Amino acid sequence: MFSYVAKGTQNYEAQIDPTNPNQAKWVFIEPVANLYDEMGTCVITHYKGPTWKYTADGSTVKGKMIASMSAPSPSENIPWLLLESVENKGTGLLSNINRIQRLNTQGGVAPATAPSLDKVGTVIKIPYTAVYYFFKNTNNE
Repeated sequence: MFSYVAKGTQNYEAQIDPTNPNQAKWVFIEPVANLYDEMGTCVITHYKGPTWKYTADGSTVKGKMIASMSAPSPSENIPWLLLESVENKGTGLLSNINRIQRLNTQGGVAPATAPSLDKVGTVIKIPYTAVYYFFKNTNNE
């Protein structure tokens, strides 16, 4: 197991609410973040998928959420998550990761106020930080 601190944005797009075409709502589209080691060096990039890519060797892990828990201040901070690997690529650091956990989130929540219809298509980037924990598959598979 290893962990890194992430700094980035949770990105949302104003879209027509399918249950009420006279209203718009903020819809999550992707995370964009860098994960840093204790020296402040970016070691992993995090993007749509959700996917993490180790910068030193190009290995990646793509996850799927299996559990979610409200952060201690849920109105201000995105949830804590547990994800399982659905795809690993490469032969490097992330090639045998089977679980990812997101904890200690700060920020990243979409605005509580719905966007106006004239804002449909607008993307907003909400800053967030978190700690991501990566768990390796201990089986020799």
